[in-house]
This record gives sequence, C-alpha cells and structure tokens, in this order.
Amino acid sequence: MSTEHATERVAHRGIAAAAFLIMAGSLGSRVLGLVREQLTSGLFGAGNEIAAFTVADNVNTLLFDLMVSGMLEAALVPVLALWSLPHMREEFRRISGTLLMMVTISLSTLAIFASSSRQLSCG
Repeated sequence: MSTEHATERVAHRGIAAAAFLIMAGSLGSRVLGLVREQLTSGLFGAGNEIAAFTVADNVNTLLFDLMVSGMLEAALVPVLALWSLPHMREEFRRISGTLLMMVTISLSTLAIFASSSRQLSCG
C-alpha cells in the first residue's frame, strides 16, 4: 500500500466523519426545535406574542437552512477534511477560526440591525 493511497483513505474517512458530525448536529437541532415548539405551545398557547416569536424564529431557521444545511456543507466538508490532516492542522485552526469569526460578526451585525430597525419602527 502506497503512502498516497493511505493519505487518500484518511482524507475519505475525515470527510465521512465531518459529514456525520454535521448530520448529527442538524438532527439534534431539529429535535431541540420540536421540543421548543411543544414547550411554547404548552406554555403560551396561541396569541400575538407567540405569533411574533414564531415569525422571528422562522427567519432564523431560514438563514440557518440557507447558510449551513445546504451550500456551506457541500463546499466546506471536503476542504476542511483535507485541511484537518496532521501536516495541515495549524492552517486548519487558522481557517476554521476565521470562518467562525466571520459568521459571528455577520450574525451579530444582522441582529443589531434588526433590533435597531424594530426600535425605529415602534417609535
């Protein structure tokens, strides 16, 4: 067995493990969402407040589905799996940290903008 073949097998295992991890996280998110829905309907019933919460939550779910569940998984899993090989770990840490910071800054900016827009529209 050549070294190149072994590296390729490790890369394929890394891709499968990363894809499984994303799948498990997505499944866990859906289960927690179901629990949240059951709790909110049991505690708050139907009304204007829960309707506003539902609309806000649907926007959040839409953004999650667009950014994480679709295109991002297909593009990043193979690339990050290759970067996670032992000889590229430092670059993997740098790139994954940059990606996490970009997502955090983007979502924080969106939340601040949405909050300030709501305050301006309410008076």
